[in-house]
Amino acid sequence: MVNDGQKQRNDSFRIPKNPNYFLRFDYKPKTTFKMGGIEMRENVTEAINEVTWYDSFRGGTAVVKVYADKVQVQEFIFHIRGLNPTKKKVYEYLDEKGYANQFWFIKSLLMHESGSKGLKVMQQFNDKEYDKSWDFGSSGKGKEIAGTPIWGYKDGWGMGQIDLSGSKDENGTPKTAETEALWNWKKNVDLAIQILGEKVQAMKDTSQDKATKQFYGFLGKVKEFQKQNPSVDVSKHSTEDIKEGEITFINCQSEIPDLATLNDYMDGERNKERKDGDTGLVKSFLDADLIKHYNYGRFLDSLKLDGDGKVYWEIKDLNPDGVNYVQEVCLIKSNE
Repeated sequence: MVNDGQKQRNDSFRIPKNPNYFLRFDYKPKTTFKMGGIEMRENVTEAINEVTWYDSFRGGTAVVKVYADKVQVQEFIFHIRGLNPTKKKVYEYLDEKGYANQFWFIKSLLMHESGSKGLKVMQQFNDKEYDKSWDFGSSGKGKEIAGTPIWGYKDGWGMGQIDLSGSKDENGTPKTAETEALWNWKKNVDLAIQILGEKVQAMKDTSQDKATKQFYGFLGKVKEFQKQNPSVDVSKHSTEDIKEGEITFINCQSEIPDLATLNDYMDGERNKERKDGDTGLVKSFLDADLIKHYNYGRFLDSLKLDGDGKVYWEIKDLNPDGVNYVQEVCLIKSNE
């Protein structure tokens, strides 16, 4: 059972996976010991007697059941809670996997999603150091949420706030993040990168919503505009530079490798204006579109023509809740 005080799930994980193994005495101790008045004698017939976690990370409520002659004779309940990694550990993992080079904003995005700005750790779990009123209680509810996976509306979990509720399974039920992503912060980060990759593909989508007739992705919007305005050079669009937090977004090409195929629709002559560093950053509008898309919607909403016949992108920097997500992420420096 996973509880975090706001959201509750039923996540069961059996060791061993096949329940029939329990009746075959899958686990036999190497030494004699007593637990709850039951004496377990050393097994001298088998050299290896280990319980495997199947390379899985799990937390929550654990129940250990002891059987003798196929009859349960004891039950022991305890609670597993998680400890957050330091930011240094997370950054080392991002560098090791190449994620930091793939998406320059990933450290700030994870810091924003997990509410870790100003902390020494990156929060995968509700951290007692962040709120000292929390405790490692057995219920995992109310004030006993320390060490349980952080949760955010609508169904976001962990460091990257992995929220799959926007998609449904074959039965039409909204999906939820797999249990591994709740307890293994590396898996959570991997999924955040995977989701960013999916958002990149969505930007390249050229399909159209049958009901609204709106094009889903950046590329679809460009193609439709070019169809209606074949003589207009989209890459020379006159969209005004916009500053979000510490970063100014302009009409230049993106340095993000995954977005390279979309760079033809941005002005390569302005690439020399790009800057890197903790302050004074200058990046492509394409990057802002991707950052917002991780949260909800598009930054580059639609292509328009002004009174002089010049093309520009209409910017929508607010999400449906009135929050400027791009600004929130870009206000965070990677060393905070």
